[in-house]
Amino acid sequence: MIALRATIRRTIATPYSPPSTPLRPFTSLLSPPLPPNSKLPHRPWHTIPSPLPSPLYPPHRSSQSSSSPPPPPPLPQHLQTTVLDRLEDKDKQVYSLWTSSLTTTEKDHEKENIERSISSLQTRLSLLTGEELTLRGRFKALGRDYGMPFLVYWWSLWGLTGAMCYGGIHFFDVDVLVLLEYLDDLTGYDISTRVDPSLGEVAVAVALNEMLEPVRLPFVVVTTKKVVDGLGYGPKYK
Repeated sequence: MIALRATIRRTIATPYSPPSTPLRPFTSLLSPPLPPNSKLPHRPWHTIPSPLPSPLYPPHRSSQSSSSPPPPPPLPQHLQTTVLDRLEDKDKQVYSLWTSSLTTTEKDHEKENIERSISSLQTRLSLLTGEELTLRGRFKALGRDYGMPFLVYWWSLWGLTGAMCYGGIHFFDVDVLVLLEYLDDLTGYDISTRVDPSLGEVAVAVALNEMLEPVRLPFVVVTTKKVVDGLGYGPKYK
């Protein structure tokens, strides 16, 4: 007790000395916040915890970054589209005079270059519109690039499957009239009494062949390039 009184008297008797740096009010409010996991100045044994992500309060994202996607990477030089201007009358005359001075081999070479450029531009357009990834777009591309060989191959497969359907009717001894009578019961018509048996077999074979089109057409689209190129009738500007 006596020691405590002596300590209090010594503290009161000590003159007040102001701090070297003046104190400012609201220092903690005006100073910038400390980063996470940093030591507190008045409590060095404590650290500021890192904020935990919360499903109710997702992290803030600036509207500028979400609304403006990053720019696409630059396209290589050999893939960039070359835009040709429209030929004027004087340009047509100059080009016509230039082509008239070419030999037959040089004209064929120039034709292949132009057809190759047209095919490349059409392929890029179909990729841009998304048609290249569809069966319809690939079918149009085959008709454009392969032309008559593609049609010949398609109709050849159509005739082959039709002959197989007609041969299958004879091989399995299918009674076409019974089949037509069954269809008459479903539709209410009287076709079986008006159709000749031989013509009825042809009609049923054609109908079955058309029902195979959803399977035949994808097969034609997939195999046309290999078959036509293998026979040597593919485009020369590939």
